Amino acid sequence: MESFGAMWLDPSRPRHGRQALSVELLYTDGGTAAMDGLGQRVADLLDAGVKVLVRVDVRPGQTIPAEGDFEGKWFYADFFRQLAAHPQLSRVHGFIVGN
Repeated sequence: MESFGAMWLDPSRPRHGRQALSVELLYTDGGTAAMDGLGQRVADLLDAGVKVLVRVDVRPGQTIPAEGDFEGKWFYADFFRQLAAHPQLSRVHGFIVGN
C-alpha cells in the first residue's frame, strides 16, 4: 500500500508564472517512512514556489481515529508533533485534519 500520493500537481510541470496549490495525502499508518517519502516531494514543490497543504488521514477510508480509541488518538496527535519537527514537512502551508 502506498502511504502518500499527489492529488494535484507535478512539480516539474511549467506553471507560466501562475500560482499553484498542491494537496498531498499522508497516512499515519505509514509512520515516519511515509513522512520521509513525502518530504522530498514537498521540498521540490515548495522550492518551485507551489503552496502545499497536507491532508493527514489514519488510513484509506478512515480519516481520524475511531471514537473511544484513545491509543489511536494519542498516536495521531503525536504524528502531528513529528510533522511539526520534520525538516521538509514542517514547511507546508497547512495540514488538513478530518473531513
